[in-house]
Amino acid sequence: PVVLHARPALEPHQDGFILVIFDEREPAPQRSEPAAEPPAGAESHAEGDQSETGQTEVDQLEADLDLSRQRMQGIIEEYETSQEELRASNEELQSSNEELRSTLEELETSKEELQSMNEELQTVNQENRHKVEELAQLTSDLQNLMAATQIATLFLDRDLRILRFTPQIGELFNVRHADRGRPLSDLTHRLGYDELQTDAQRVLDKLVPVEREVRDEAGHWYLIRVLPYRSTDDRIEGVVITFIDITTRKEAEESVRESEEQFRALVDASASMVWTTDPEGYVVEDSPSWRAFTGQTFNEWKGRGWLDAVHPDDRARAKQEWQDATETTTPFITEFRVHHAPTDAYRWTSVRAVPLAASDGSVRGWIGMNIDETQRKKAEVALRQSEARYRSLFESIDEGLCVVEVLFDEAGEPADYRFVETNPMFEEQTGLTDAVGKTARTLVPDLEEHWFRTYGEVARTGEPTRFTNGSEPMGRWFDVYAFRPLDAKPHHVAILFKDITTEKRNLEALREAKQTLEARVAERTEQVRDLASTLAMAEQDERRRIAQILHDDLQQLLFGIQLKMTFVRQGAEEATDATLAEHAEESERYLDRAIHVSRQLTVDLSPPVLEGEGLTQTLEWLTTQMEEVHNLTVEVLTEYDFVIPQEGMRVLLFQIVRELLFNVVKHADTDRATVTLDEADEGLIITVSDEGTGFDPATLKPKTEGGFGLFSVRERLRLYGGTLEIESAPGAGTRMTATIPAILAPPTEE
Repeated sequence: PVVLHARPALEPHQDGFILVIFDEREPAPQRSEPAAEPPAGAESHAEGDQSETGQTEVDQLEADLDLSRQRMQGIIEEYETSQEELRASNEELQSSNEELRSTLEELETSKEELQSMNEELQTVNQENRHKVEELAQLTSDLQNLMAATQIATLFLDRDLRILRFTPQIGELFNVRHADRGRPLSDLTHRLGYDELQTDAQRVLDKLVPVEREVRDEAGHWYLIRVLPYRSTDDRIEGVVITFIDITTRKEAEESVRESEEQFRALVDASASMVWTTDPEGYVVEDSPSWRAFTGQTFNEWKGRGWLDAVHPDDRARAKQEWQDATETTTPFITEFRVHHAPTDAYRWTSVRAVPLAASDGSVRGWIGMNIDETQRKKAEVALRQSEARYRSLFESIDEGLCVVEVLFDEAGEPADYRFVETNPMFEEQTGLTDAVGKTARTLVPDLEEHWFRTYGEVARTGEPTRFTNGSEPMGRWFDVYAFRPLDAKPHHVAILFKDITTEKRNLEALREAKQTLEARVAERTEQVRDLASTLAMAEQDERRRIAQILHDDLQQLLFGIQLKMTFVRQGAEEATDATLAEHAEESERYLDRAIHVSRQLTVDLSPPVLEGEGLTQTLEWLTTQMEEVHNLTVEVLTEYDFVIPQEGMRVLLFQIVRELLFNVVKHADTDRATVTLDEADEGLIITVSDEGTGFDPATLKPKTEGGFGLFSVRERLRLYGGTLEIESAPGAGTRMTATIPAILAPPTEE
């Protein structure tokens, strides 16, 4: 059983709530079934018992009610206490909630800060990724650049140990990738550069770069630069060494030096005043032709000192025109008077100079020429002195001359010119025999405009002008000089045509001669090299021959003597007089042969007969030697004894004849030969002939000629301006004729 209590909640904040209380009760005792209906007499007694029982139940209910009230009161008190505790807990929860809300806000702020930091970290990470990619790209570019430059480069640390190197280093150093970290001193190289270690240490100590030009074992030239190795924060981390191949540049420098020497020699030999200057127009090289004409020394005329040799009246103009030409790099064409030392007078010269262009288009210097024009200037002065002399000179001068009248248009520009006078030479040069009174455009419709402008300027200003006209198709070149004659009518201009075809062609021939000379010098240089090689081989062969004689003959004889003397010493006690005599006799024979071999070797090396000046005596001695040593009988045919005062020439002729006779011994298969000496206009003629087997000279080649000894003879003769002619045929013998332009003393009659 449960007693249920329900009422409104009493707390203000619990408005609208219902308080429900469940109060458990003890269960009521069970009632038994009613008994059988009692007897009638017993009903009254039963009612009395029932009344007493009811009263007892009421009392029991009141007691229970009081107990319930007490319990209810306890429950209410407990409830109220619980309400107070709940109120306190609620306040604590509200305070905790506020603290949690504040903490949550702080967490939200921290979350936002972490998110911002995360974004910044992502940005930094992305930048680092880009930097890593750029670093990888730069590393790749650097490796490709080092490989593409084809420059051998070596990187060393502060201890001069190898950090890295380009593949080209392997051509100079014995280095592998495994050698990284090894000291530089451990490596061997193919450079003639023993100071490499010292220079690297010096650069590391003083931070001053070092440059050297070094040649390797193969003959290649390298420009070696030793530089400090600086890090990105400008710290010295080691040394960088580069090896740049400059072989081509060195060869070009050598070629330029040789060309300059040849040009200087050509200028020195020239009869004209030829000179050169630097790009600014200052004289820096000597010119013998200028010094011979003006009498100036090199120190007097170098720089701008040449102006001191110019006539005082022409000096300022020449200086200004030369300065204008050098500043504008235009050809310098003028004339001025120059002091002539042989006559101690001033002579007119026409001057032409042109700039020399370098490979980059800049001016690397000037080359010019002064030509003595005194005669022409005198003719011009005489032409202006009097009309009569002018007329006579006009008709008889050997240069083309005409007078024209320049015609100007309304704008004042020269439009045409009319011929006023012409001389016979002009008519001969141009073919215009009836030009007087006619205009140039009528006679020559396709005449270039510069003729009209040039003559118009002379007519307007009175200033003379000079220029060159002509071409190879025309076959003629002219030096044209236009001027306004004295007392001439307005707009009249005199024009002088000097035929310079010969001079032009002479200059061209001089240029071609220079090129031919260069080619001949190159050819002769190659011949000298070949001859030097041949002479070196001949010297080596002679050394081998001497060594073989010493080893096979002289040393063997000396060894035999030594052996015999050993026998004598060891067997002196037991030996008989006959045995000792036999050993002594054999030793004497060995000594005689050794003395003969050494004497013959001495004679071969330096024949004593060469001390005299007579060539015939020398050759006769040679014939004796050829017969004794080689069983070759030689006959010398000559009318008188040739005297050769020059020892070098005498030795050369002896060697040539001996070489030709050796050729007979080796290849002619004969025991007789003839040497003939004769003299002709071209010099001394030596002929060596035999009646041996002979050969076809057409089969000889420069490489195989050395086997006959003829190539060496021919080249040595060529150096002295001589020749060697060979006449031979199989089975018909051989005739070799050497012609030498030797300087002979007067012959001695036999």
